[in-house]
Amino acid sequence: KTRIYVQFKINKEGSVFDVEARASHSVLKEHTTEMINKLPVMKPGKHKGKKVKVAYTLPISFEIK
Repeated sequence: KTRIYVQFKINKEGSVFDVEARASHSVLKEHTTEMINKLPVMKPGKHKGKKVKVAYTLPISFEIK
């Protein structure tokens, strides 16, 4: 089992951008980045009634056999 931390941002339109993954193996890093880039358009964050960019960090666990 290995854990990969991926950081990305959601822009004012709800699209994912600026994806960065930290992984011990380049194949896992590529797979994680592809997976995050395939996320659907989301609701953008709001602050004081205005749409804003939001940064996220997600831990993703892989079980390698």
